[in-house]
Amino acid sequence: MKRREIDTAIIPTPSLWFQTLRLTTLAQAHLDPLPESERLSLWINAYNAHTIELINRRGERKSIRNINKTLGLFGGKGPWKERLAEVAGSVWTLDEIEQEIIRKRFSEPRIHFALVCAAIGCPPLRNEAYVGERLDRQLGDQARAFLAESPAKNRIDTAEGVAYLSPIFDWYREDFPAGTAGLGGFIARFHPSGPVKELLQSGRFRVEFTDYDWSLNWSGKPTATLLSKRSWPRSQGNPGSQGTIFLHDVFY
Repeated sequence: MKRREIDTAIIPTPSLWFQTLRLTTLAQAHLDPLPESERLSLWINAYNAHTIELINRRGERKSIRNINKTLGLFGGKGPWKERLAEVAGSVWTLDEIEQEIIRKRFSEPRIHFALVCAAIGCPPLRNEAYVGERLDRQLGDQARAFLAESPAKNRIDTAEGVAYLSPIFDWYREDFPAGTAGLGGFIARFHPSGPVKELLQSGRFRVEFTDYDWSLNWSGKPTATLLSKRSWPRSQGNPGSQGTIFLHDVFY
């Protein structure tokens, strides 16, 4: 499967654009009246949108891990601990959104196939916002794309009995079913019938983790104006002059 670069999406049609809320709307959201699927959708969209906004604001074009580094090391914050995402009246770090809200409040392992860090190794950025009424299908699509259609990140060698899996399954192993039988059954749900699915369901395989590529997932091609809560005048160093990572309609 050809990887989806995060700045190659087209501008949404006017009707879609008017249905797509911006960062300012995320800031003003009222979460209490929303059903669980809508709340989870909002937080996923907020995480992804603010990740891309951060990269564009800093003009980073190599790796998100370069943000907030000092002398080659994380300067206490790193990109995930900067307080930057205004959502529902409070300002959050990306780490708080993922670790304290999404992972703790929602029992949904497929969120790891929807949250993106703009790296080649992460799941693909979906070309539409997550929406409560379609969230289950959207997360299923993301899981299939990441687990069954991205061999550099996840692949199954039936001859050797090895599941080569993304380090995401190592970093967040407590979010997934335990043991090869549990994990294999989970991953099998997103594979078509055949030898791969049968091996996964049997649990008779060993796991090896693939390398995680932290390089920024962008094509390097200049694109249209960033759809953000602010514009970037050239006097401030317009990232768009280097090729803006296109935020398109990841907003809730």
